[in-house]
Amino acid sequence: MRQKLYHACEVYLDSIVLKGLTQIDCSYTKINLKRTKTQNMPRISKKSGNGTTYSGISHHKLCILVAIDEYDNHFMKIAGLGPESFEKYKKFTKHFKESTMLISDSKDAIKLFANHLGIENDRIPTIPN
Repeated sequence: MRQKLYHACEVYLDSIVLKGLTQIDCSYTKINLKRTKTQNMPRISKKSGNGTTYSGISHHKLCILVAIDEYDNHFMKIAGLGPESFEKYKKFTKHFKESTMLISDSKDAIKLFANHLGIENDRIPTIPN
């Protein structure tokens, strides 16, 4: 039943088309590699409690594209590993065809994506605090 539910959610998310004003951003989470065999690990093992050697968003973080339009249609898809980029956004072009404006933070990748779609990008400046 769980696999059927996952499949139904995937089909539903693939059919979403965002319209009008659309807010867009990326969220990041750690990759769960528990119980992964050593030979199948995409990176070296880490011990619990140790810090990371990367500052900012490393290539070991999962990038999740999140968007909502003015009609409360939600869109959430895994974009890939590491920081957001135009290539990651470009994969989801069909979901933003009816958007009239992207509201986002001041990332250049989103500006390029808005130009690719031919729509306006309202950029909210990011405050370091």
